[in-house]
Amino acid sequence: MNPIDEPPAPPQEPELDLRRHPRTDTQPVSLRDFSRFTRGEACPACGHADTRPSHRSPWYATMLGLRSRRCRACRVLFAQVRPAEMVATLVLAGMLLFGLFEVGLRFARGGNPAAPAAKKGGGQLPPPVMR
Repeated sequence: MNPIDEPPAPPQEPELDLRRHPRTDTQPVSLRDFSRFTRGEACPACGHADTRPSHRSPWYATMLGLRSRRCRACRVLFAQVRPAEMVATLVLAGMLLFGLFEVGLRFARGGNPAAPAAKKGGGQLPPPVMR
């Protein structure tokens, strides 16, 4: 019997990794999940470069410039540091604190922070100049 006359081999099922992560998606994300930080895309636990963005990123981590990622090989959740987002958040927070400080100083001096500053001369026109 030659290879052309042989019946085709039955299709083989791909080997699927059906292991589940020990935590379910119903449990909240904690700071423990972000204990591993990295600047690159590689997994800090196994060093594998096949990672994907995780959908379990809390708002406070996003505001601090941390993006959650998950390794497809070992399924470890880790945070990717984004320095530009971190600096932008710090600058905006500093501007907000400085503005609140200025309003507090004006209020402590007795002025109404919502009212505009009084103009010199009471807002009247100067007398006409006769030449």
